[in-house]
Amino acid sequence: MTQTQSPSDQEVIVRTTASSNYLIINKPKNLNSLNNAMITTIEENLLHWNNSPSCKNIIVKSSFPKAFSAGGDVVHIAKGTPESFRDNVAFFVDEYKANHTMGTMKKPVVAIIDGITMGGGVGAAVHFPFRVSTEKTMLAMPETLIGFFPDVGTSFTLSRLDNNLGMFLGLTGHRLRGKDVYYAGFSTHYIHSSNLQLLEKRLAMQITDSIDETRAILDSVSELSASLEYSYTLAPYLSTINKCFGHRKLEDIYESLKSESVHKEWAAKILNELNRMSPTSLKVSLELFNRARYLSIKECLDLEAQVASKIIFSNDFVQGVTELLITKKNNPKWNPQNIYTADYDTIINTYFSNFNPEYNCNFRNSIDYHDYPFAHHTLPTSDTIIESAIDSNYTFSSTNNTEKINSIVAKLSKKYHRSADISAKVSHYLKNYSIVELRDLYLSERNSRNPNKYFYTNYFKTLTNNQSSKL
Repeated sequence: MTQTQSPSDQEVIVRTTASSNYLIINKPKNLNSLNNAMITTIEENLLHWNNSPSCKNIIVKSSFPKAFSAGGDVVHIAKGTPESFRDNVAFFVDEYKANHTMGTMKKPVVAIIDGITMGGGVGAAVHFPFRVSTEKTMLAMPETLIGFFPDVGTSFTLSRLDNNLGMFLGLTGHRLRGKDVYYAGFSTHYIHSSNLQLLEKRLAMQITDSIDETRAILDSVSELSASLEYSYTLAPYLSTINKCFGHRKLEDIYESLKSESVHKEWAAKILNELNRMSPTSLKVSLELFNRARYLSIKECLDLEAQVASKIIFSNDFVQGVTELLITKKNNPKWNPQNIYTADYDTIINTYFSNFNPEYNCNFRNSIDYHDYPFAHHTLPTSDTIIESAIDSNYTFSSTNNTEKINSIVAKLSKKYHRSADISAKVSHYLKNYSIVELRDLYLSERNSRNPNKYFYTNYFKTLTNNQSSKL
C-alpha cells in the first residue's frame, strides 16, 4: 500500500492503492471530532480523486473501531467570542459545502461507519453513495440536547425517511444501534465487522470506477450478514411514530404522545426524553424539517448555514455545550424553559428571517437534487413497498399471501438487490399492518414530499370505504 501522507499523528490519513483511495479519520482522543482542517483535507482529496483516472473507489473510515466520528468540534464554537464570530460561522459554511461535495461525487465512495457516529459524523457519511454499518455502529443526531439543531445536510435526510422517522430521530436524539441503522435508511449495507477486511480486499481488486461494480462488491459481502428476520427494534412503534411525529407543530406532537394508548409507556418515555431537550432547539429543528421536505439539497444546506449563524450565540447553545460537554454538570438552564413559552413567531423572526447572503454556501459545483440520486442503494421505503403491492394486486385483507409477497420481493430485488433483507421488510409491512395502518403510513409519505408524485390515494379511499364495515 502506497502512503501519500504517512505520520500516524495526522488527523486525517490519506492513502492510495492500485484501486482504492483512503481517507482515514484519526483523532482517537476526541472520538474523531471534526475540525475545519480535517474537513478541508477530506474535501480537497475528494475533489482531486473525483477526476483521477487511477482512482476506482474511495473508502472513508476511522483508524480505530470505537468511533467513526462523534461529530463536529462544537466546544470550540461555544467558547467563541464576538471577535471569532466570522470564523465560527465559516466553520459551518465550509462543513456544509463539503457535505454537498460528498453528495455529488462521480466516483463510488464507501463510508464504513463502524462505531459511534453522531452529528457531523453522520454528515461525513450519509451523503456518500454507499454507507456500511456494522453490529458496533451507534448513530444519533443529539443536537437538540445541546441547544443546536440537526445540521450537516441531515435536514434533507431526516425529512425524507420513512414514516416520519426522521422527525422522531431529529427531535429526540434517539440512538440507533447495529442493524437498526440499516433498517432506518442511514446505511446502504449492513456487514458484520468480521467481514470488513474482506470487503476492503474486494474493493482493492475493483477494475473500473463504476458505481455498479462497487455495489456488486458490497452486495456480495453484505449477503454474508443477511437475514430473513426483520430484527428492527423500532418496528413495533412505527405506526405510533408516524402518527405522533407527523404533526407540523411541536405542541401537537406532545399532545399526540400524551394521548397515545397502544404504546402508552413507550410514548411517556419519549415525552420524558423530549423534555430534556432545549425547547428552542426543538422548535427550530421542527420548522427546519417542515421546510426541508420541499427543498433541494443545496437549499437545505444554505438554510442550515443561515440558522447556524444565528443559533451559535444563543443562550441555549452556550448552556447546552457548556453543561453537557465542558463542565458535564448536565443541568442546562434553557430559556424559554418549555415548549409552551417558546413562541413560534419569535422562533421565525430570530432564526428564519433576515438572512445574510454572506453566509450562503458557495458550492463547488452546480449539481442539485430534491431526491437522493442513490436512494435505490438502501432498502425500499414503505411507500414503494405499498405501491408495489397494489400494482401486484395484493389482497391486503388476506393472511396467507406468501406467493404474492415472494413475487413483490422478486420485483423489488431487481432494483434494490439483497432479496433476503427486502423479503424481511416486505413481509413485515404486509403481514403485520392492517389496511388502515398501511393507508396512514402511505399517505404520510405522500404528504411529506411531492403530492404529485403518488397516484394511489384514491385506491386507499375506495378500499377503506368498501371495507369500512370490517374495520
